[in-house]
Formats: sequence, C-alpha cells, structure tokens
Amino acid sequence: MGAKGFDHAGFYLHASWVFNYPLAVRTWAPADYDAMFRLLGGIGIDRVMIWPMSEITPPPLAESDAEYLRGFRGIVAAAQQRGLECWLTFCPNLSTRGEIRATPVKERVFYPFMRTFRLDDERQFGEYTSHMRNLLACMNNADGYVFIDGDPGGYPGADPRDYFRMLGAVRGILDEVAAEKRPKLIPWIWCGWGADWEGEGAWKPDLRRLVRPFLEYLKQNVPEEPWELLPGRSIRDGWGNGRINFELVEEAGLVARSTLMTYEIIEFEPTPPAFVIQFDDIRRVVGEEMRYAGTAKGIFGNAQQPVSALHNLIYFARCAKDPSWLEKPDDEVLHAIARLLGGDASVLVPAWKSATAGLDDLPADLSGRIRDSRLTSELAACIPGGPEMYLGLLADFVRARRAVLEHTAVLPRDGREATDRLRGAVAGIIGWWLRHRYVFSGESGPHFDWGYAHHASFIAPLHIWIRDGRVAPDDALRNILAEDIAALAGMPREVAEQRVDGLFSGVR
Repeated sequence: MGAKGFDHAGFYLHASWVFNYPLAVRTWAPADYDAMFRLLGGIGIDRVMIWPMSEITPPPLAESDAEYLRGFRGIVAAAQQRGLECWLTFCPNLSTRGEIRATPVKERVFYPFMRTFRLDDERQFGEYTSHMRNLLACMNNADGYVFIDGDPGGYPGADPRDYFRMLGAVRGILDEVAAEKRPKLIPWIWCGWGADWEGEGAWKPDLRRLVRPFLEYLKQNVPEEPWELLPGRSIRDGWGNGRINFELVEEAGLVARSTLMTYEIIEFEPTPPAFVIQFDDIRRVVGEEMRYAGTAKGIFGNAQQPVSALHNLIYFARCAKDPSWLEKPDDEVLHAIARLLGGDASVLVPAWKSATAGLDDLPADLSGRIRDSRLTSELAACIPGGPEMYLGLLADFVRARRAVLEHTAVLPRDGREATDRLRGAVAGIIGWWLRHRYVFSGESGPHFDWGYAHHASFIAPLHIWIRDGRVAPDDALRNILAEDIAALAGMPREVAEQRVDGLFSGVR
C-alpha cells in the first residue's frame, strides 16, 4: 500500500427516506446544505453528489414543481462556491404518475407512484426525454449529471443501446440549457441495466451478464466528452453487488475513467438513524480499493443520515486521502474526531461507542453530560441543525440505549416485574423513534414499527431478555403493551396491537 491516497474523495447525499430534521437530507434548508458543504470541505471531501428526487415531479412539469427544482440551482452553486465539484443524480427512465401532485412536493413518497418509461418504445422515449429537458432546464448548473443503471430504474431485458441513446439525448439537452460550462455525463454502474428484479429477485440477476455488454457498448460507442463512470460496490462480498462492478470495470480497462462508489461503509442502507461505528467496514473496503488510488479518478461514500454518521464520514475522508489512517485503532480515531469537533473526548467517545456498549460502559449520567457539553470548533458549527442539536440527538440515543440495557439487565422474578421491565424497555425504544420518526421510504404510513426503531443492537437485548426470561405474552400483558405503544407512539390501538404481536413473533 502506498503512502498516497485518492486524488478526489466524494460524498453522496441521499434524500429519499422519510424521517425528521436534521437527520433526513430531504428536510434540509439551503443553509443546511451550505453548512454541510463547508463541513465536507473541512474534512477533505472535494466532490458531492445529490439526488434531488426530480422523479417526484411528474410530466407535464407543473410550475410549482419547477420552482421546487430550481431551488437546487442555489444548492449546487453553494457547493461550487465552497470548492466542491457538484453532481446531480437521476434515474434513467423513471418518473411518477400525475396523482402524486395531490401531495405537496416536499412530502411526496416516490415508490407508490413510480412510472417506468421503456426507452425502446419511440413514444415513451420521446415523452421521457421531453420531460428530462424541462427538468434539466431547472437544474442546469451542476458539474456532472449521473444516471444510475437501476435500483431504481431500468426494466427486464433493457438494451445498452437504449441507455446510451438516452444519455446522448441528455447531452444534447445540456448543450442547449447548461449554464456556461459543459458538464460531465456519468453512468452509475450499479445493479445491471436490464436486470429483472421482479422475476428473479433483488441482486439475483447475473451482473457479469448485464454489465459486461454495457461496458463493451460504451467502449465501442464512446460518449462525447466530458464523461466518466461511477461503478459501485456493496459493503462486502456476497451482499448486493459485492465488488463485481469494480472487477468488470478493471477488466474493461476503464478504471482510469472511474470514480469508485463504496456504498454502505459509512452507513448501512437501509437502517434507522443510529450512532453506530463502522470503522472496520471503512478500513476493509477502502483498504481493498486503495490499489486503484493512483489510477481511478477518486472514491465516493454515502449516507442517508449524515448527521448521525458524522464520525464515520470523517474517518472515511481521512482514510481516502491518507492510507495511514487505516491502521489507527478505534479509540485513537474517536479521540482525534472529538478534538476536531472541539468536544470533550471523555464524553463523546463512550457516547459514540454506546450502540454496542454494555450497561457498565454507559454511566447513568452520560446522557446528561452529553447534553451539557459543547462542540466549539468551526467544523462543528457546520453540522446541519447545529452542534447543540447534534449533541441533543446523541444524548437521546444514549438514553434510549441505556433504558433498554437497564430494563433487560436481570431476568424478572415474577410477572409484575416482567411487565414493568418490558414497558420500560419499550418506552426507551419508542422514545428514540419519536426523535427521528424514520419510516423507510414512507409508503407504509407514518406509524412506529420495530424495524423503524433502532439499529439491531437495540432490539437484540430485548429479544434475548424476553426469550431467556420466558416472559409470557398473556392477554393482560398484551393489553398493557398495546396501550403503552398507542399512547407513546401516537397510533391507533389496532395498529399498536399489531406491534405487540410483531414484538413477540420477532423473538420467536
């Protein structure tokens, strides 16, 4: 491994999932984006990619939707003014049906209204590219325009010729509408153009069968300059796409054209907001891909909730530019991040480690100490929502974690104690959910569910305790829990009863 890292390091702001400010990027105001851009520059990130979710603005483009999209011009300009190269990303053949307009644009949920355009059909190709012209006219000042090959997007059996024909149409549109400079076009090689996820299942299609002809077509029909590639890999082999796309891009001799997207190593997707350390994933994946540092254009990471993943983001940025950081132990890294933020390491380090800590490592006063502490650096002032809100979120997370551990610390002596302890643990879990209100992509409604509540490390102690304590889910206990959940989470009683059933079936 050489001493030099990647020339460029980037970060993808994914704005799809639904939860509270400031955790969800889609809730940010322009000032929050600008703060994030200053933060990224301060840690050595020089590229940023944003999904504006233009897909939620269906054709024909309404003026109110166009006004919403034009707001991204200012966001892109802010990134550029802070020294970042700014890319916008799109699905290559998707929009939504017109009935989505009944919901205000910032509250729209994409997937239930998704509409697919087949690019091998002349009418649909024309309708899609005409709509894309209107979208790009609203967002015409980015440095790069990225089109993912699917997830979401594509359709079974889609031909590479149709993707690159679409890309050529986009180049022609941008030549007419782009502000000043000629931007890059960037195919995002991810799940294989033409994959059949409905018929074969997610990640079941043979990526080599799909990606190889895509890359061969590209090499034989080279796009107009400027262009590059964004091949993506998952967090580990045997999951998602593994690192197959990197292997295929190397096989095709296109590494020098590529920025490497290392997905999920900063924050696993999808996951409820949580302060979780993923340094081992960052070390392993960035270490594996450091072989390309002298050849590839750069490396990218991503997060849906960059505020709670801030410590992982900082570590990723350090490793990407300086491989010596890959060898630093967790505690050394955490203390360095605490200094960078101008915070008290004796408070921050145990708080950041709380997701996997035992009860003895979480003092009863830690949450209060976090809330009373300060982050004093200029970098900390750039956290979206501000440093005080960041500390408040961290304090609430620690409080919830301790509540679960405290109430599951011993097995119950009798039914009454079992009920009291179970209620206390459930209240802690729901308390953190009330702070973030994560509901994945939103189409299942706004109500609490166990899968939305916490990182798995929170739920596991409760499941183990219920199983080992042989807590009997009789009618009396079920009624008490249903009442608690309905009251705490603000949901109908019948939905709360389903959550009680879900808790005990999850244990089994």
